[in-house]
Amino acid sequence: MAVNEEQLLKEYFQGISAHADGVSEAKLNAAIAEGVGKQRSRRRQPRRKWALAFTAVLAALLLLLIPQLGDRVLEPDGGQAETNAAARLGLSGAAGIYGSSQTTAASAFEAGLLKKIDGAVAEKGSYKVEIERIAADRKGMLLVFSLYNNSGHKVEVASLTLADQEGQPLIYTGSSSPNEAATGATRFYSQQLWAGEYSSLPDTVYANIVVGAEGAASSGLAVPASDATRLTVPLKLDKAEMAKAGQELKLDQTLTAAGQNILIKSAYFSTTGVYLNIAYDSANSKQIFSLISPQLIQGTDNVYTGYGLLQTMKLNGETMYVFPRDNTSNAPLKLRISGIVALDKSATRLIIDTDMQKIIKAPDDRLKFSAESSGESMILDYELKSTELAKGYLSMQLADQFVDGTGQKHLLQTSAWSLAQFRKAATAAENPSYRYSFDLGSGDLPQPLTFTLESYPNPIKERVEVTIRE
Repeated sequence: MAVNEEQLLKEYFQGISAHADGVSEAKLNAAIAEGVGKQRSRRRQPRRKWALAFTAVLAALLLLLIPQLGDRVLEPDGGQAETNAAARLGLSGAAGIYGSSQTTAASAFEAGLLKKIDGAVAEKGSYKVEIERIAADRKGMLLVFSLYNNSGHKVEVASLTLADQEGQPLIYTGSSSPNEAATGATRFYSQQLWAGEYSSLPDTVYANIVVGAEGAASSGLAVPASDATRLTVPLKLDKAEMAKAGQELKLDQTLTAAGQNILIKSAYFSTTGVYLNIAYDSANSKQIFSLISPQLIQGTDNVYTGYGLLQTMKLNGETMYVFPRDNTSNAPLKLRISGIVALDKSATRLIIDTDMQKIIKAPDDRLKFSAESSGESMILDYELKSTELAKGYLSMQLADQFVDGTGQKHLLQTSAWSLAQFRKAATAAENPSYRYSFDLGSGDLPQPLTFTLESYPNPIKERVEVTIRE
């Protein structure tokens, strides 16, 4: 049974009182006045930067929460698809075989949904890019393009991006494949998701393709500008056609896991994917952080294919789950999950005295304050059991705002989402752990500090599913 928070704080302040017995009341009053009156220099990073970092990290963490991001996870009907369309798109391995991370683009080509365009060409130095086909709808865009590399050596190609005339990004996230090109012609496909309402997009968007020498983009995120060639191609949007694309269905279905209701409000089926509008019932007793292994199951109980989640989008206060789509199939669809990552709503507060290196309140006793913490840096270790090493439920996220002992609000100075760092056990008697580091911005704050957990590694397993399309 959880210990009452008020009792924990009472015991904490009693401990502080005993610790301070040898300090005069005058000194204590002076210290309190100084702590309350001291102005703190708040270094807040640009929100755009953290939004982009958060999107990239979220995508990486999703790799841990699902069997394989965007790939088919269940295939009792005989394996991967094989089509001439995939081979013509350059999406194939031997004999035109492709995986479901390519299903959306390849099936759109098969279904005749990728519109051929002419004149969308840019050339600079040893490189020329030609955008050959596009499909745009209310949620995103698919593009097929070729890069002609006349440099005489292999190059790396950063993911295509879409921007307005001033260079401001128009996408929530995007990806392209492959990420390198030999000499000669190489064909690519790209999937882009709009960052807002399609109706607010400009009539012309600009596709940017960045090319650099091999090794320049080893991070997979971008090619450094000093080593890069940027090619930009303008593309006209037909927003009237985008408005008519796809089909939106009101579902109002409920998926219940661990007694908690997940509301499937609507679905949008279109060329660029399947988009599910998902919310958590406000009456739930638990705070749901994420769903475990969400899959879109296409087919019947005997013959089906499972598609892993491509992206979780949070826009305008709503959560959208994006899955690949087989544009050639009208087979039944189900959403299946293996459980939830959640905490009781009363357990989402984390209270820590960083001066005394003591955790006063946490969801469980597995979170430890690391002695390696110092000054502005707060380091927390989450103890693992040996059976949990391969499960991958690692994310711990703090809200970017926290409160000190006087009630004053502060901002975390690094991204609120902290990637876990695996720590081996120091001795045979100990368990391994995952380490999380946070920059508080100051090492001189009135104690204790209160944080709000927005994610915590507490999976609750239960496999459930709901029909999306008959």
